[in-house]
Amino acid sequence: MLGRETFLAPVSWNNDNWPVINKSGTVSLYMDVPTLALQPFEDSNKPANFTQKELGHKWNYIRNPIKENYSINDKEGSINLKVSPVSLNDNGSPTLIARRQEHINFNSMVKLNLLDASEKDEAGVTVFMDHQSHYDLFLRQKSNSKQQLVLRYILGELTHENYNCTF
Repeated sequence: MLGRETFLAPVSWNNDNWPVINKSGTVSLYMDVPTLALQPFEDSNKPANFTQKELGHKWNYIRNPIKENYSINDKEGSINLKVSPVSLNDNGSPTLIARRQEHINFNSMVKLNLLDASEKDEAGVTVFMDHQSHYDLFLRQKSNSKQQLVLRYILGELTHENYNCTF
């Protein structure tokens, strides 16, 4: 689930013009090689505060985003996402910002408001693999101006929703 792991290893060419990796033909965790200049990385454990005018490189979209559906309120440190008719189950481009999973075990927290919503509009968080495999925790707008907290999983043909809390 963490995606492909990338490794760099030293390569030399033998007399028959074949590549030899790490002088032994194998990759190991520790290899004695000259390195490039080190570059600092942004701390991925630091909470997102949306105080910049644009999203950083750690944020992703699904397919080609409709940029008008996203606006950052850098003074309040929040991001506004507009409702889209495309859901996570579709092949289109839903309104979604995402982070790639970096660790097997992690914690996540979000403050969410579903504002000016029409009946059946949804907003929340997801653990997303593809449009046929995801777990969602979200608010759904009900017809009586109430909202419902819903936990849903979709695994291929299987779909299940659990909702016990309406407010």
